[in-house]
Amino acid sequence: MEAFMITDNAKAFWDTVSNRSDWIQYILPKRTDEEFEQEGRLQTKAILSLFPLNGGTVIDYGCGIGRISKYMSQHVDRMIGLDICEAFLEKARERDPSSEYILSDVFSEENVADFIYSISVMQHNTPANTRKAMASIFRMLKPGGTCLIAFAHGPVYTEGKFIHKFSEREVRYLASGFSDLIIIKSNLVRYGGYEIPDNQTNELILVAKK
Repeated sequence: MEAFMITDNAKAFWDTVSNRSDWIQYILPKRTDEEFEQEGRLQTKAILSLFPLNGGTVIDYGCGIGRISKYMSQHVDRMIGLDICEAFLEKARERDPSSEYILSDVFSEENVADFIYSISVMQHNTPANTRKAMASIFRMLKPGGTCLIAFAHGPVYTEGKFIHKFSEREVRYLASGFSDLIIIKSNLVRYGGYEIPDNQTNELILVAKK
């Protein structure tokens, strides 16, 4: 997979990726199709263990081709997957016809979600776009609603043109304006072929309320 720089024009970046012959390597690097599906199931289970859901409106922010939303939809009343790449949304709709998959740029509902989660998204954004994303999540949450956002942090991730690793201080800064925030160290994302050293964690999981 050729690494190239993600810019503030994130939509143009992912539209370009989706038209590449090797686009799948940006979605499931070092995974087989079955490993990708299994990861979606396990990540859904992990999210539900932190925030049990029984109905309500839930948004998958940066849903891609629906790795998690396909399984999360079984636990909610309304499942909305948002992404900036229409080509990926088309694949998500094929995988999960029961959910709504909408371009982020055209989704304008406010105070709509009881719960918003975002996994393997923020690390592919510039700091400016990450701040915009957190503001968008705040806008879409209902008052009292909760978000669960994963930030790359540990040994599986390599800081570079395509990945930004976050410190706890950065995560707290990005959560300014939210309340009741906690940060959980987690190994939510597991790439095939990588070993996670003992006592190290891949992600910082922000859980916070509007």
